[in-house]
Amino acid sequence: MDWRWKHVLPRPEITLDMIVVCGGQDDENYSDRRILHFLRSAKRHDALVGGVSTGSFLLAKAGLLGGCRCTTHWDYIDSFRERFPDLDICSDVFAMERGVFTCGGGIAAMDVMLEIIRQKRDLDFANSVAENFVYGGARRHDSSQRMSLCMRLGVSHPTLLKAVSLMEMNSEVPLRLPVVAKRLNVSQRQLERLFEAHLQCTPAQYYLRLRLSKAESLLRHSALAVYDIAVACGFGSATNFSRAYRLRFGCAPSAARYRVAKDGRL
Repeated sequence: MDWRWKHVLPRPEITLDMIVVCGGQDDENYSDRRILHFLRSAKRHDALVGGVSTGSFLLAKAGLLGGCRCTTHWDYIDSFRERFPDLDICSDVFAMERGVFTCGGGIAAMDVMLEIIRQKRDLDFANSVAENFVYGGARRHDSSQRMSLCMRLGVSHPTLLKAVSLMEMNSEVPLRLPVVAKRLNVSQRQLERLFEAHLQCTPAQYYLRLRLSKAESLLRHSALAVYDIAVACGFGSATNFSRAYRLRFGCAPSAARYRVAKDGRL
């Protein structure tokens, strides 16, 4: 974020209809008490306050998201949850409650804009704006930010998709493969054949990659200690985590964290 304008912020008593914090890559660690005070003052003066992408982090630091359903860009969701465990964080396209909105960024900013227009005018007017922007139509607030698993994986087998979904929902405390198979009402061998046929790997290999991808994201987007990241991604010890991470990414987690810090992201 470029905060050169922070010295010319409007005075709190100036009436503002809306304040939007537009975040981007690596802005999740920004904090300035004057900005936080300004956001709180704007909210007290009934301005609609919003966060786009990592702008949600600043709203959370300002204390504006308590008791509200909120979101951020999908690549920062894990970091957002680890940093603010008491918030009601979702992976929806956008969330809007109690005069505060957050959205995932990108095209999601269009969706939340159209929802604001719909609330202030009506659906027909919002649709007219969407058409003028050559936009197919606003998504519901609870639409998922990410592509469907079917699109991401390039497969459509329902049992395989359910298995991957279970793994994604249980990365901190990984499920044993027999448990996954039982929940899907298939044999373990059948599940193994599905992964091998469609994803060219075993279920255990896929599960490990998924957890390591989450770890890599947390190393980039959070200040959590390496041990805490290991625990959050289902590893019983920092040693096991470091070994698996090195095999996957070619360097130790501490080295990856050092590169991120050197680039000024943390």
